[in-house]
Amino acid sequence: MSPKTITEIIAKLSDDQREWLVKTGFKDLLSFTLTQVPHELAYKLVAAYNIETQSLELGDKKINITEKDVESVLGFPRGSNPLQFNQQTAAVRDWEAQFKDKTRSRIQTTDVTKKIKEEKTASENFKRSFLVMLGNTLIGQSKDAYAVRELAGIEGDLNKQHNYNWCTYVLAKLNTAIQAWHDKPTNPFTGPLLFLVVSIGF
Repeated sequence: MSPKTITEIIAKLSDDQREWLVKTGFKDLLSFTLTQVPHELAYKLVAAYNIETQSLELGDKKINITEKDVESVLGFPRGSNPLQFNQQTAAVRDWEAQFKDKTRSRIQTTDVTKKIKEEKTASENFKRSFLVMLGNTLIGQSKDAYAVRELAGIEGDLNKQHNYNWCTYVLAKLNTAIQAWHDKPTNPFTGPLLFLVVSIGF
């Protein structure tokens, strides 16, 4: 998915929803305006990334990729607690119930985006939907039109995401996606491409 999707979502948030972003630790996203990723450069960086050293090896230049880079580039919280997930909670079932004509595995990113745009408050379902779309655009994308739903099952206080380490989560997704792409380069890359591209400027 293009980062344009999350940019458009953020631009249309209500005051209540924007206030939630600030309170929970994602205030830097309010100034997020990127709409595309230069794919030729992005794939060169994917090929240059060394999982073992967590660095970009660009000829004689080596750029270490750290949690601090994720924080600086994406503006994600870097708290002390790890993110944890549980897809079997009542909160997740309530979230899934919004998509009445969809089975849980058939919820598309367009369905989630539509629900976000319909919601004018910072409801529990809005918060989970927003995090799902944040994940699907900037962290770990799907190979098809169906949404990666992991973040719908995020545990902990949705209003205190500043306590959680989103940066470690992004790096883990990066390593997983790069390993999968190296194993089969003909498949689409499903990791945080935008982060890789912007990180070389920091």
